[in-house]
Amino acid sequence: MMHLLGNIYRMPVQFKLLVGLSALGPFLAIGGVLNCGISEVMACENQYGHAESTMELIHVVALSLPILFAAGLIVARRKSAAYAWLVGYILYCFSPLALASFRGLEPQYHDQLLYPLFASIPTGIIVYIYLKISRVSRQWFQLESVGD
Repeated sequence: MMHLLGNIYRMPVQFKLLVGLSALGPFLAIGGVLNCGISEVMACENQYGHAESTMELIHVVALSLPILFAAGLIVARRKSAAYAWLVGYILYCFSPLALASFRGLEPQYHDQLLYPLFASIPTGIIVYIYLKISRVSRQWFQLESVGD
């Protein structure tokens, strides 16, 4: 545990920002659902905001947890962290669509939910490429700590 705290202290600033935002992912997803901040397309008269039941809320949280796991891999300096982060980010981007798929929204509303997804996936790919080819990233993951 102490070596993970030491890794956070020694981590480059851009990785600290990435890990911090990734750790906030599940909380942002819950907040967006409960505060009706996802889309104007879906009704928001429910007890759980956009979610009609606790199960829908759990699905949104479950789709946003892999990015939290990927943040832990970045802190632990695992080389697979870039792959895990990309998969976690794409799943996180799909979490608002999970609510729409439960309800069977009419096809004319799908575009309004897909535009943010199509805008955020290139961002995830750019961050993934940065994690794979940048000099800072290679130096960070080169010295993989295995339980110092």
